[in-house]
Amino acid sequence: MNISSFSFTGQPVYHVVPEIYEGLGLPELSSHMEQNFTFTYMLGKKTAMGHGSIRLYKKNDHVKLDIPDGLPGIGPVRMKKLKELLLEYAKIPFMENVNSTSEQKRVYHVDFRHRK
Repeated sequence: MNISSFSFTGQPVYHVVPEIYEGLGLPELSSHMEQNFTFTYMLGKKTAMGHGSIRLYKKNDHVKLDIPDGLPGIGPVRMKKLKELLLEYAKIPFMENVNSTSEQKRVYHVDFRHRK
């Protein structure tokens, strides 16, 4: 497996979660910076595209990569390896984007009720 190309789409976005939710121990309910990306990967002789997002949780400086859709030819083991490869590709440029952005777009989250 090889990453052929990688590029960020848009600027990092700061997701602000109220402090009342911060202490619950759920990382998805913590304030974080997020940036979307696209990539092209080669698996054998086949080339395919994918997209995902990378997050930096401000409170504990944890970086997480998320690929929302299944990718052709990628099972759970290969997905783990792909995420590791993409994290190596994305982490340093993402941190540079976060630190160099003077005006950050902010999204405020205030309601976490279950929807039926």
